[in-house]
Amino acid sequence: MAILAAFLPATSMVSANELATPEVSITTTSKRLPQGAYSNNLAETLYNLGLAQQRSDEHEKAVDTLRQATHMIRVNSGLYSSLQIPIIESEIESLMYLNLFEEVDIRQTYLRQVQARSLVDNETIARGLIKHAEWQNKAYQLGITKDDDEKLFRLIDMLNLYRRALSRLAEELGDQSPALLEPLHGILRTQYLLTGLISKSLGVYERSLSRFDNDGARAYRSQNYKQGRYIISAIYDLEKKSSKNSVQTTQNSLTMLADWMLWNGKRGDAKRTYMEATRAGLAKTIEDSEESQVPAEIFPVPLPLPQLDGFKPLPDTVAQESADLLISFDITKTGRAINVKRVDDSDTEDAVARKIIRLISKTRFRPQLEFGEVVIAEGITYGFDTSSW
Repeated sequence: MAILAAFLPATSMVSANELATPEVSITTTSKRLPQGAYSNNLAETLYNLGLAQQRSDEHEKAVDTLRQATHMIRVNSGLYSSLQIPIIESEIESLMYLNLFEEVDIRQTYLRQVQARSLVDNETIARGLIKHAEWQNKAYQLGITKDDDEKLFRLIDMLNLYRRALSRLAEELGDQSPALLEPLHGILRTQYLLTGLISKSLGVYERSLSRFDNDGARAYRSQNYKQGRYIISAIYDLEKKSSKNSVQTTQNSLTMLADWMLWNGKRGDAKRTYMEATRAGLAKTIEDSEESQVPAEIFPVPLPLPQLDGFKPLPDTVAQESADLLISFDITKTGRAINVKRVDDSDTEDAVARKIIRLISKTRFRPQLEFGEVVIAEGITYGFDTSSW
């Protein structure tokens, strides 16, 4: 990193050949540096050594080396110097490779503290906030926290991180910048997860919070639903300003809105909005799209929801001839999977098949439309290659 290289005089640098060898002696290296064992020069050398160890897939060594580099920076430049940031980020990469997710969580918290006390540029701060929100999402999906209250805390934190990033980017780049789309989509993803956490009947990410009484849960769900609609509208307003295909942008926005309605149990509203999307290409505006009589066929097959980056409602499917597990089912007009059953004769364990059957049964699907009308989709078959799981 250039910001770290600024400390290091060319005369003190370890050779490229030495850095390419992870077994470089730290003690020997420190003796060669004029400022001794606690110099920033040594921090730079340790950082480069840690990167070399990463490239050699020696991630346990890399973690130790990079932590030493961070310590050197703390000693010489203060507890919350921004010079630590690229080193900690590299350490987190190795911890992720080692699947040490609880340690990643600890280092992410420390990284946030350093960034909060050292960064001043709005755009840089926003990028850091978005990365932390993405980690909270991953931590939630990995199930690092088991308690419902802790899960809720992660999602609220994720939501606030995206909101703060949105404010920083708007302040720096203006409220019409396309850069605002990233945190807006992040907010929408978070609200999908929040809906799933507080409502027991809305998809694969369902959870229930016993500490919520029924009235409180309904009120929170209603508020979350309205906020989701507002975010989708904001995404549409930004995208239509830069889009070269206004029809597709309108259809995408209406589809996103209909998906959100269906996820929240608004089946009638969802059906009408899906139908509006099919007519959008024949109307001048969303408002008069209901006047069109000849719909576009843009929903040929059902799709598992949510259809958003960062979500994976079901395992990846493969062609049937490559699959060792085949699951057949139908999709109702309201997006529910019914008649879910196994239809292969492979030796894949029944327990695996039952798990996938339960997962498909819980998943909400975007329904199929024909000529602008929602229809039952029959005889859908998904193939899975369980050898890759």
